[in-house]
Amino acid sequence: MKKIFIFIFLGLPLIIFGGFVFYNLFNLIGKNNNKNSSFDIVQNSSQIEDEVKYETIEYGLYPQNHVDDTKIISELEQIEAEPNGWYYYDGNYYAKAVYDDINYNNYQRFDSGVFPSNGVTYWFKCEPIKWRVLSKNNNEYFLVSEKIIDGSYYDYYVNPGKTEKTDYQGNTATVYANNYQYSVVRSWLNTTFFENAFGVGDENIRTTLVDNSADTTSDPNNQYICDNLNDKVFLLSYKDLINEDYGFTTDTKKTATRRFKVTDYALANGVLKSIWTSEKGCGDFMTRSPALDEENNCCVSSSGDFYESEFYFKQRGNGGNGVLPAIKLIAFK
Repeated sequence: MKKIFIFIFLGLPLIIFGGFVFYNLFNLIGKNNNKNSSFDIVQNSSQIEDEVKYETIEYGLYPQNHVDDTKIISELEQIEAEPNGWYYYDGNYYAKAVYDDINYNNYQRFDSGVFPSNGVTYWFKCEPIKWRVLSKNNNEYFLVSEKIIDGSYYDYYVNPGKTEKTDYQGNTATVYANNYQYSVVRSWLNTTFFENAFGVGDENIRTTLVDNSADTTSDPNNQYICDNLNDKVFLLSYKDLINEDYGFTTDTKKTATRRFKVTDYALANGVLKSIWTSEKGCGDFMTRSPALDEENNCCVSSSGDFYESEFYFKQRGNGGNGVLPAIKLIAFK
């Protein structure tokens, strides 16, 4: 494990690794303004069934693990929420969510061992987000969340055919439901998620030119693609997930390299955990790639294989709406 040196300069934490300096420019919130966005690089810290080893980075903050400490819960219930809906208590941030499972899967449980009940409110601790390093190019890191971190709609599917929509940047067009540019999940990633996890204006996160060409989908003639986009946060494409350079297998069969575990918070928001031994705790997640018809997009199952689904255009809580965010992070020399 490589050593990490932390310094304070002009009141900002600096972390030096391999000659690079990482500036923590987090816009702080909360009573004590100590919301922490750590940047911790660890080589070969994780592996999946000996199939792939990878580096990880901890950066940002997000609700993850279920809180079952009755004393903490009692205190939290007396506290007023921060502007973003989180709660600050005893040096940490917490969030709450109502368990949302329209299928009433009674076998689901949090990592704490608690079996959640539909419609009941639970508390979750906000913890550093751990990212899997897919690639490094000089001072740029391409990262994907090590876990399925939340649940979301892909888009609101109402009727077949095209619908007029506006994206989060104010562009308007008449498109199909699987158009990533105008999807609900893209807007959510770059507004609500980004603002909560990192703070608006974090200079470490690069605005990325996101390739949405047909070549990034399962068919080079795919007619449901959207324009290339400039985003801070995005979903992986089909092509990303079969890229051997990123640590994934090149075929579309079941594989541990594409299995991602589900956080308790994501479970509460409708993402089911698999109970099968080989993939226990893993879940399905969305890609940004459209399928070959207007109602579906490309998804990855808890087994690591691909499928096409329209579940994402309906409602949360159906077990197939996992969000696996990706970002590009810059280290300043």
